[in-house]
Amino acid sequence: MAGEWIKIRTALLSELEVMHLARVLKVTKHDVVGRLVALWGWASGVTEDGTLPGCTLADIDAVVEKKGFAAAL
Repeated sequence: MAGEWIKIRTALLSELEVMHLARVLKVTKHDVVGRLVALWGWASGVTEDGTLPGCTLADIDAVVEKKGFAAAL
């Protein structure tokens, strides 16, 4: 459905986990946050109970268009 909303923390860019992911993936914190929002938005649209049976790390990497993202999480 168009116009759906997801809630994110306003200080997400300064979270240690985001900084760690940026270092591991060799990308910017902004890149990490954008990919997290993409992942959360996708997951919100394809699950009702928070589970993703059959979803693989490769599936998550494809959603965020970054190889190794899921493993880094």
